[in-house]
Amino acid sequence: MTDADTTVPQDWLVEQLRHRADAFCGIVEVEDWEDYGDEVQSAFRMGQCALDGHMRVHGANMGVSADFYTRCGGFLPYLCSEDVALIDALVGINARIARMARPVVKTSARRMARATGGFSDFMKQVERMSLQPGVEPITSL
Repeated sequence: MTDADTTVPQDWLVEQLRHRADAFCGIVEVEDWEDYGDEVQSAFRMGQCALDGHMRVHGANMGVSADFYTRCGGFLPYLCSEDVALIDALVGINARIARMARPVVKTSARRMARATGGFSDFMKQVERMSLQPGVEPITSL
């Protein structure tokens, strides 16, 4: 799974399948920082976990086998965070989830988005927090 405003590398699916897991959770990088200043870029990067075993869930960089998608009940009809609910359901049925730092996808940091509470709102939260001295970076979506 990915998003319409996301670019995936050519080997994206091959790399997901290489892990022989029931599901894959990857990370995202921001492709266009036009709407945000340097302090937001820095805060975002400091809060990212670009290591295997991360606990991020980004619908823009996910994969789920058809078998386990069906077993866990698939996407719930949520307006937001349906990707997180799907991974939670997969954890609940003991699916093997590869939480890998690679492959990385590049996504948009646009301010206006379809879903309230999604990545766009997360980026605005990073911006608000980056402007407050002494505040720790945001580490979860």
